[in-house]
Amino acid sequence: MAKLSDSPKKPKFVREEPEVRRKLLIEATLRCLAKYGNSGTTVEVICKAAKVSRGLLNHHFNGKSDIIVQAYEYMSDKLDNSTRGLIEEIGSEPQAQLEAMIKAAFSPPTFTKEDLSIWISLWNLAQVDPQINGLNKRHYNKYRRSIAHLIDAVADENKISINSSRAALSLTALMDGLWLEWCLDPDAFVPQEGEAACLDFIKRLFT
Repeated sequence: MAKLSDSPKKPKFVREEPEVRRKLLIEATLRCLAKYGNSGTTVEVICKAAKVSRGLLNHHFNGKSDIIVQAYEYMSDKLDNSTRGLIEEIGSEPQAQLEAMIKAAFSPPTFTKEDLSIWISLWNLAQVDPQINGLNKRHYNKYRRSIAHLIDAVADENKISINSSRAALSLTALMDGLWLEWCLDPDAFVPQEGEAACLDFIKRLFT
């Protein structure tokens, strides 16, 4: 007879389990946004994509608005993490860091058909949803400040004067425009061409 100590141990329930379920629901929401847009992404559609009951979704989120907000935060964190990862790889040189931010914008996991479709859905929603609008402003203000800070640092190294806020606004507008163009027509250009166009822009800034 097996000793009690030799009996298989029951799996322990860990605290992360609710967070894992929340993440799965958020990822299902993002897939739905990419495929159906905001209007087609209903609670029922999300539940079907995640293969869960409506009750389980309501247990973790306060309806569609709440899960969309969390989905936006998830996408923002994903972009920030991919950008930070590339910057950490290349060191502390401002010019290289600025170029790494541009590279991150045109590389997976950020630059994919699905992710760009999600961003378009979220941008459209930001026009009518005050909470998403606020998140969008906070995210882009933070992103532009990071770019402006690096532009200032490179300008100082080159001993030139640049309106970094205006330059950062122009660069992010260029990147967003290329994102939108590629999402609407992936044959318009390859990601490397979008990256090169933005690198050309910053090159002209400092010459």
